[in-house]
Amino acid sequence: STLSVLDLSEVAIKNGQKSFSSIKYLRGNMGDCTIINSSIDVYLNLRSIHSSGVDIRMTLTECHRLLKPNGIAIFSVSNGYLTPNEIRKEELVETKGMYDNRIEAFSTEKPYELANKIRFKLDNYGFRLIEIHTGETEIFIKAIK
Repeated sequence: STLSVLDLSEVAIKNGQKSFSSIKYLRGNMGDCTIINSSIDVYLNLRSIHSSGVDIRMTLTECHRLLKPNGIAIFSVSNGYLTPNEIRKEELVETKGMYDNRIEAFSTEKPYELANKIRFKLDNYGFRLIEIHTGETEIFIKAIK
């Protein structure tokens, strides 16, 4: 059994290889990669499906393509960040929610909206046993292909 990591960043891959040499690292885009169809048992996508420039539909299509039957998909949506204190800029404080460009402020609703959007799309792709779990600073969406 092997563990493979797909990342777009060469720096992240080099750092990972230094710390975890037994892991296979692949450079590529989560929405369009060269991994063989139905070859992955677990697809883990943490805090990246909602990144700028990521096409959620394309990413979920790839997730479905890559997973073996009964494979597990786990996504996380960020629901908290460390941001500069308004008074002492060098000090960081936890801010709940996610920055919403539409309103130019943190929104406590946006992470849940996004998690539900992912859940709905996973259902459309035929995933089953879809669950949403809330953690301290993450919302996790789990599904079975």
